[in-house]
Amino acid sequence: MRVTYDGTPKQTETVLSRGNKTTLQVRDDSWVKTTIAPVAIRLEGGGSSLELDGRTMDKAKNVYIQGQVQLLAPTSTASIKHATFQPSSAVGGIIFPGTEMTVEDSEFNFEGIVQTAPRSSVTVRRTNFNFYKHVAYHLQAGRLDLGTKVDPGSNSFTRTMEAGTSPTALLIDAPKDGWSSVWSSKTTFEGIEPMELEIMGPGEVR
Repeated sequence: MRVTYDGTPKQTETVLSRGNKTTLQVRDDSWVKTTIAPVAIRLEGGGSSLELDGRTMDKAKNVYIQGQVQLLAPTSTASIKHATFQPSSAVGGIIFPGTEMTVEDSEFNFEGIVQTAPRSSVTVRRTNFNFYKHVAYHLQAGRLDLGTKVDPGSNSFTRTMEAGTSPTALLIDAPKDGWSSVWSSKTTFEGIEPMELEIMGPGEVR
């Protein structure tokens, strides 16, 4: 499946694919938007791949996703570049139980990423997590790379200031299995940039 709009603003209500080895591409100032159901994109087939790329540094022309993205196969992959994520019906961000995902130059508003698969790997660069009320990044298993000494993350986490909320930037439920971990360098949490660090197993950063 290929969805390419080549610079012409369009809206697609909900994308659902159950086919194996399906590749969904969304490009150039395009929208995938749901106004009824909370899920904007759902890929269920084995070996599915999601590619989002606004292909410009102008954030106003990012690929725009309203609603949650779900890649449900354990063999799925994703490449996210120049994309903005906004919730629908209070549900948004990405649910990722796949193998490998890269996220670059993107914006997550209110909802972030849930990474669930053992032996999975996610790399995040130059990406902002904004206004989250609960957890911006939930690592249940796998490796998360928020930056290294040789490849700085340049990410930021900025919670909501709404009263009565308990925002957490990074929640690590991953087991101490010798694989699951978080690396972070040049990533700020509420404007504070900690030293380069590695966290193995359970922990959290508020």
